[in-house]
Order: sequence, then C-alpha cells, then structure tokens
Amino acid sequence: MTPGTGASVPAMEHLFLGARCYDEVLELQRLHRKQILNGSGGDLLLTVEHDPGVITGGRRALAAELLLSREALEGLGVELREVERGGSWTWHGPGQLVAYPLLALQRWGLRVPDFVAGLEWAMALLAEEMLVAAAVHPEIVGLQLGQLPGQPGTWVLKPNGQLAKLGAVGVHVHRFVSLHGLALNIAPDPWGFDWIVPCGLQDVETTSLLRLVHEFGGQPSKLPDLELAAQRLAELLPSCWQSLPAQGPLCLGERSCSTR
Repeated sequence: MTPGTGASVPAMEHLFLGARCYDEVLELQRLHRKQILNGSGGDLLLTVEHDPGVITGGRRALAAELLLSREALEGLGVELREVERGGSWTWHGPGQLVAYPLLALQRWGLRVPDFVAGLEWAMALLAEEMLVAAAVHPEIVGLQLGQLPGQPGTWVLKPNGQLAKLGAVGVHVHRFVSLHGLALNIAPDPWGFDWIVPCGLQDVETTSLLRLVHEFGGQPSKLPDLELAAQRLAELLPSCWQSLPAQGPLCLGERSCSTR
C-alpha cells in the first residue's frame, strides 16, 4: 500500500488550523477557491478539528436520516449545516481530523474519481501507520484498510468479515477546482454518529482508530496526536494522487476501485 514517488508534483501549501468552528473554515474554503479560479491563489490543504461539533448534510441528505430534531441537536450544542458537497449526513467534531484540499485538478492531471480515490488511499495509509504506532499491526491481527466499491470513504475489513467505515469523503468540484474533502475518525468525542444515519448507510458500523486500538489490544496512549496526523496526511496526499490509477488503494470488494 505504498504510493509511488519520483515524478515532480505541483506545489500544495498545508495550513493546520487547529480547533475551529465549521462556518469559519467553510468561508475560508470558498474564499480560496475563488482565488484559485481567478488565478490569484495556489493549491492549498486546510486541516482542522471542528469545535463545536457540527452535522453537515450533502446533496443527498434526507431529513429522515437525522435521528434527533434540530432543536435537540441545538440543545446539545451541535450545529447543523446543509452544504453543496456530495453525500448525506456526517458529523465533524473534536477528535476527528478533517482535511479540505482546495486544488486545481487540471494542474495535477486528475479526474474527479481519481482525486477522490487519492483521498481514500491517503486516509487508509495514514490510518495504518497510526495503528502500527499504537501497537496494532493490521497484517498480524487480520485487519485490512482500503476502498469499498460504490461506497466513498475509507473502510476497515475485520478478521470476522465485518466492514466498518473509518473515514468519509464528500467533495464539490466547480470548474475543476475542489471544495470540501475528507474526515478521518481518530478519537471522536462525543460520538456524534449516534445522532444520524451516517452517510445514509443503515446498519453499517462507523468506527475510529481509538475504537480499533481498544478492540485489537493496542496502546491508546501511543496514537499520534491530531496535528501530527494532519502533517503526515499532507505528505501522503500528493504521492497518492500521483500514483493513481496505476497502483491505487487496497480494494475490499470484488469490483475495481480505481474508478467509479
């Protein structure tokens, strides 16, 4: 699962924002995309931990998949936002790494499916490295991390055959410039996925690195912190995009994962 290296890739600045509210970062994203579109901005990766927590709905979000009323969510201090990205409802909050790559895809020679696949692959690689750091070796305990055909995001296949979603992807592309991005569950607290049908997937487990570390007998205190994880993600993403579709991430299904 190692991405290829060697060829030159476009420059991408990385800015770790720490803990920020969702609306502030969404405004930053939209402003920078305008700058890319008018030629005054370069490619930028924003990484952040959203606080306070927020539930966001994409273009396929259904009201019935909110398991609490808007009033109840507000009472918990949880914001609710409907945005232009793809997908359904998801939760962002403390303990989760969120990354927004604002890229001119043509500059990278990327089609949208390969852009998304690179996000998924980078999350799988990062998650595997973080598990190993916490004394959970996927190849020893029988865990596999990768893509699931037809289901955006990064998934875990457990030794018992059970699938669980570890990271989500939802993007919006306008004139070949991207907005929104990915979310990797490191140690979310609170567990906001209990308040929604995550990504519109009924009866599908959502998990986190911390939960996997507990489940497979690792050392939770050894999990890298969110800022270190953000920096490593910024290092992984360019080589993941560069190598697709020739190498691609591990595919957990029978169909090809390199394109959708």
